Amino acid sequence: MISELFRLITGRTGDDRDTDFVEDVALKEARPPSRAVERLILVGWVIIIAKCFVVAWAIERYAIPIQPGWVIVPTLFMAAICTALYYWKD
Repeated sequence: MISELFRLITGRTGDDRDTDFVEDVALKEARPPSRAVERLILVGWVIIIAKCFVVAWAIERYAIPIQPGWVIVPTLFMAAICTALYYWKD
């Protein structure tokens, strides 16, 4: 639509338009999952679980006036989203 408007404004006939816009399409082979990244995800989950226990313990031990779920639930939710995005990327 914009190209037609440009043609109308400039007064060109449109015969000089490039009709071979797409010259080639190449598909890449899907890469296999990276074992190093999967190990890193596993290590991250172990650290997150340890953090959840430490947060629950610290809130109880030092009588911090919040529920541990306010820290733990968003952490687990975001970690689950990141993990799901990695495994569902293809």
